[in-house]
Amino acid sequence: MSATIYDVANKAGVSISTVSRAFTHPARVSDKTREEVTKVAKQLNFWLFAVWCGWAGRVEVAGG
Repeated sequence: MSATIYDVANKAGVSISTVSRAFTHPARVSDKTREEVTKVAKQLNFWLFAVWCGWAGRVEVAGG
């Protein structure tokens, strides 16, 4: 089972909003924070599913 956004936020020491922004609006997050969130997301095999404003997508952050 994949990790949740809460798992990534907790391990990276950031809010769930920051995790979301790191993938959907990366320019709004510092490079250091984005790198940490990405690193943790890969470690936890995190998948971000996004559905809003009529757009549905899946952002893959798991390495490989």
